Amino acid sequence: MYNFSRLFEPCHIGQLEIKNRFVVPAMDSHYTDEEHFFTEQALNYYGERAKGGFGLITTEFMCVSEEGLAEKTQAGIYDDCFIPMLTKLVDRVHQNGSKIFAQLQHSGRLQGLDTTSLMAVGASSIPDKNKLIKVHELTTDEIQVIIQKIVDAACRAQKAGFDGVEIHGAHGYLLAQFLSKGVNKRVDQYGGNITNRARIICEIIEAIKKECGNDFPVTVRTSGDEGYYGGNDIEDAVAQAKLFELAGADAIHISHGTAIHPYYTKAGFNIENARKVKEGRLDEIFTCTGCMQRCLYTHMFEEGFGTSCMINPFSGK
Repeated sequence: MYNFSRLFEPCHIGQLEIKNRFVVPAMDSHYTDEEHFFTEQALNYYGERAKGGFGLITTEFMCVSEEGLAEKTQAGIYDDCFIPMLTKLVDRVHQNGSKIFAQLQHSGRLQGLDTTSLMAVGASSIPDKNKLIKVHELTTDEIQVIIQKIVDAACRAQKAGFDGVEIHGAHGYLLAQFLSKGVNKRVDQYGGNITNRARIICEIIEAIKKECGNDFPVTVRTSGDEGYYGGNDIEDAVAQAKLFELAGADAIHISHGTAIHPYYTKAGFNIENARKVKEGRLDEIFTCTGCMQRCLYTHMFEEGFGTSCMINPFSGK
């Protein structure tokens, strides 16, 4: 008989106590509108996860600057106008017994189609092979502006009552573009060796801690392996994670590859790292079938909007 009691013991991220070791990672709910606000259905969606008993919930990616939008309906945190709705989201999760972190994101060269009239920016001017749009390489002065926008977003999250923030440095988005030896071709202090490529995130961590206080948790999501030839591998991730820790990060969230794994990825490729299991009823756990019919796409297969699932009715529909 398996013993999973350790999973249900409290743990700490920085000085924050979390009631157990179950975490909902960031995943787009699609319950946001074209003004980039969470809808009432989004509050229900996150509230159900809190009711389910998770110790910590991380929001879906929230954009810190308009030129960094990934989708027409991506949640925003780049203006104070978002604070009231974000406060409602936090209150709903807290009422149902969970802690919640805000994930702070900028798409960089992965800017979404028709999301903005502003030009896409990146660590380098190299476009993504699947999104051939013109990319402006950020100058060192412009990098400071981006850093401040992320810090400002963290301050908004704190004002809204979030328990901490997660810096999105994975899945090919802007900060991952700086980290990646396959994308970052800069010749200044933000490019070249591992330390320089990690510099922007280290400076963000330090600045958030200065503005929000050392007791406000800051975590970093990064790719353990970017999953393509020439990209970062686990050795790069280990070295950069140590730099994040030295800069003040309270936890490192290791992901893999890109945001979406293709259909031909081996079924259950990550199954050994994820189970629910408190009562040992492993045979009753519903597992993902990989249909990808409504957990990702916003305007396919069904009328309306928002995520849903053929297995889990509490995902939205």
